[in-house]
Amino acid sequence: MSFHGGNMEAHQKSVDLMSSIPGITYLEEGTHRFTLSNGAFFTIHASPCTPSQYGSQYMLHAFQYATGEDRYNPNADTDGIGMTPSWAVNSSTPSSTIPTFPGVDIVMTQSPPKYILDHTSDGSSAGCEHLRRAISRAKPRLHCFGHIHKSYGAERIAWKSHMTHKELEDMGIECLEDFDDDIAPLPQQEPDGLMKNSSRKRGFARISQQSQDALVHGKQTLCVNAAVKEDEGRPSNAPWLVTLELPCIPTRAWNED
Repeated sequence: MSFHGGNMEAHQKSVDLMSSIPGITYLEEGTHRFTLSNGAFFTIHASPCTPSQYGSQYMLHAFQYATGEDRYNPNADTDGIGMTPSWAVNSSTPSSTIPTFPGVDIVMTQSPPKYILDHTSDGSSAGCEHLRRAISRAKPRLHCFGHIHKSYGAERIAWKSHMTHKELEDMGIECLEDFDDDIAPLPQQEPDGLMKNSSRKRGFARISQQSQDALVHGKQTLCVNAAVKEDEGRPSNAPWLVTLELPCIPTRAWNED
């Protein structure tokens, strides 16, 4: 994907400038794999795109697409069943399609999925429902995004199809009929707002296997709205640090390489 306003040279200069910053890796849209020095590895799918809330004729910003455009899901699943609703148009490409579970560990997008940390100042839901279906299909360890300043924070969600009824009940999820798809938000473990505030004060969310709130890959996903700007537009929100348990190349194979 390339958005350069007709000037490819200027676009490339911008990419080169961002890529030259020490410690920064510029990701083109698509799925990328990284191997760390200790043998741990992860895959990440990145997308700069965000839906236009006012129709295709009002797409005034970069990387926008119409709400009736599905660019995150394949035309059909492995059984040949269409994944895009009849009212929408599928415009996915190999690079824009988010891999199906367990093909990706981290998804990083500009905007949130529908109904997940996506409420605006007027109370409306500004997330993308096509992205919601894609995240439900991918079930990553972590989905991070921003764009909606009002909903800065973190939320864990459970995947009903990959959990037993007992596991869901143990997490405090009882009324499954309240959820019309595979996503069930986990109830707060502490009084309303306390968990979010304490995470903000710490600067990170504890979800490692050694923590009380360990995240189980394939059964839960941590969603983080890491918008730097607060609702008034000032860059005052703290960044998020998330510790993830990652798969690792076996020691012998790592040493041989």
